Amino acid sequence: MKSTMRAKLGAVVASLAIIVALSGCSNDGSDNNGTGTDSSSQDGGSGEVLAGSLTELFEQYLSKENLSDFEREVLERAVETGSISQADYDEAVNRYLKCTSDLGYDETATKLASGLYQITPPIFDTDAEADKYSEQSADCAEGTTMVIESLFNQQQNNPDLLADPRQTAVQCLLEGGFVDASYTVDDFDADMQDPGNASFDVSDETANAFLAAAGYSISIG
Repeated sequence: MKSTMRAKLGAVVASLAIIVALSGCSNDGSDNNGTGTDSSSQDGGSGEVLAGSLTELFEQYLSKENLSDFEREVLERAVETGSISQADYDEAVNRYLKCTSDLGYDETATKLASGLYQITPPIFDTDAEADKYSEQSADCAEGTTMVIESLFNQQQNNPDLLADPRQTAVQCLLEGGFVDASYTVDDFDADMQDPGNASFDVSDETANAFLAAAGYSISIG
């Protein structure tokens, strides 16, 4: 039971880490509004983007009908200013944490260099407790962090708004000095299929943070 519990808890932590445990990766060739240089010819990716600019991406989400009043207010401000402010993102996280705290969960929120938060869940004794937490924490994210954090992550970690997360990962690894300019998305695919023989040290914490910023997670050991 304990072994199963540790595995389940690890899965919960990993899931949360992909969402919020990001250290940040930005492209100096971009003005952080989705107008960076086209990397499709550089890394072999398609170059397709999520939107023409951050403002356009915010407007896409603002048109959705199932937003909470809070989410709508944040997105309206983001459309006006061109970005989601740190204060608005912090408020989203605070609302999420209050929701989980009111349900009796003692989570730890660590603010990272990118401005995003790493949420560490409590330890559970049974699978049933972990399952209940997973469901209830997801409910708490609805209307608080789920939309705002996703967009804030794109703003902080994907300034070119690349639709292909592999391109984001390649750019991060290149900017971090883990690979050279000849590294392509095909090379990245090969490395993800065989991390033990990757072109870069996948056990490096910074490299792992860059991968997490693009939505990838590699377990070492």
